[in-house]
Amino acid sequence: MTTATATATKSKKVAPKVAPKARKSNHPENYNFSQVGDVKTLTILKAGKQKKPAKQLAEILQYAKDNGIDTVNRKEFLNTLEAVREQTDENKAKYPQLNGSVQTMAAVVNHYWSVGQLKLAGVSGD
Repeated sequence: MTTATATATKSKKVAPKVAPKARKSNHPENYNFSQVGDVKTLTILKAGKQKKPAKQLAEILQYAKDNGIDTVNRKEFLNTLEAVREQTDENKAKYPQLNGSVQTMAAVVNHYWSVGQLKLAGVSGD
């Protein structure tokens, strides 16, 4: 008497190797403020006309100039700007528009980057 043994074959699913996804963000990893001119005489092209930058934007650029920031990581820059609100009364007097903003500094910087005004002011990002 012969007995036959049956073996079940299982098909193994092989996961394809996937390359890591490229970062999808409209905002840079780093900011470079080295090309920004004097904030008091700075103009940007807005609606086809040369205009002064918004007061908040001017204070952001002035903050970078005052603190000697040429290149900075985006996250560190936003954290230092947010800390301006929590610091002394001297900073509140020096940067009233930043302190008066109801938005986070990340939202303010993101807005000026996405509408192109930071780029027009001379800030580059990578």
